[in-house]
Amino acid sequence: SNITIGFVEAYAVGVCRGAYSQQLVAEWNRWNELHRSENEPVDAYGASQLYAVFVQANGGADLETFKPRNFDEVKSILLQVALALAVAENACQFEHRDLHWGNVLVRRSDSSDRGGRLECTMNDVDISVETSGVNVTLIDFTLSRLNGDGGGDGGGGDGGGGGGMSSSAEPLASSAGSAASAASAASAASA
Repeated sequence: SNITIGFVEAYAVGVCRGAYSQQLVAEWNRWNELHRSENEPVDAYGASQLYAVFVQANGGADLETFKPRNFDEVKSILLQVALALAVAENACQFEHRDLHWGNVLVRRSDSSDRGGRLECTMNDVDISVETSGVNVTLIDFTLSRLNGDGGGDGGGGDGGGGGGMSSSAEPLASSAGSAASAASAASAASA
């Protein structure tokens, strides 16, 4: 089995239509003043605009704005990203295809959060690494791809060799699928 909690947890996914309310436009403008969005202003979209809506866990600050306190935190961030991607690639030949500083979220952990260790499983091998007080979450799977049959073999082969994803409490199967297609593929892979 292959299990990682390095991907954002999706609580709900939906589709809606219509123009943004004035209150949401005002909030977007306020946020844009503080952070300078790279996106188009939201009031440019009309009443026929369709939107995909994702309700996700708070993964923290993006790596572009997160300020590591020491080398151990930097090392832990890199290791957590690598492990999440390795497990997902092994499980379902996952490729992020847009991994940059803005798509890696980091938050400082509290004493009850993960106990200072990251636990994951790859090819039925349990892996435990020190988090150094930071937890990493990968986001934005718009350009991602995965093999939906869940037959990842770790070698990029035909997908028929073992692997697959587990469906325990916080595995890749329940959280990598923030994009609607990835969600249905990941659910099918864990079945």
